[in-house]
Amino acid sequence: MIKRYSVQLTEGKISRFFSHAKYGKNRVCKSCRSRVLYKLGDRRYECSKCHFRFSLRTNTYLKQSRVSFDIWYELLWWFVYGFTANRTAKETQISQKLVHRCFTTVRKAIYEYEENTIKTVFGTVEIDETYVGPKFKNRRKKNREYYRKVNAVKGGRGAKTLLQPVFGFYQRNGTVYVEFISDAKKKTLQDIIKGRIVLQSNIYTDTWKSYKG
Repeated sequence: MIKRYSVQLTEGKISRFFSHAKYGKNRVCKSCRSRVLYKLGDRRYECSKCHFRFSLRTNTYLKQSRVSFDIWYELLWWFVYGFTANRTAKETQISQKLVHRCFTTVRKAIYEYEENTIKTVFGTVEIDETYVGPKFKNRRKKNREYYRKVNAVKGGRGAKTLLQPVFGFYQRNGTVYVEFISDAKKKTLQDIIKGRIVLQSNIYTDTWKSYKG
């Protein structure tokens, strides 16, 4: 039994939430685009024209997932509000393995959406980089021992050997873009900036040396 913190919705309302996210106001066949559909008893639909059967999970990132929609809804609530997977698992009493897998699926969906839809932005743009991941003391004992052995225990920006570097920008009143990067070196960051932001834009950032030049 999980502990719920999100807005309490009935199973039907949660299904309608995901249905609206996928279909919008007009539910159509994903094969032939026909609007005449038969509702089957197992939460699936059948097209009256081509007889293609599909469900809310068909052709989505959830197609291989057996996690119920109510758990997905709860986990999305925690993800949107910026909680870590470990904190989410602890508070909701959902297994860490499941939460990590679901959060990874959401991140993959966001990344692929950005790659397919965001080309370049122009205007006033704020950029920054950071490192994400658990603190050294919160890592598993065997992992801490390994990092000590290979002399990878560092603080400050040297912690990049343990944490995942992330770059992102915010176009004021517009686009938000986030990307996992291999490092925060000058070439890495400036290649992204030149490829994603029109250089005539007003770019605001901190004094990190990789942005200079």
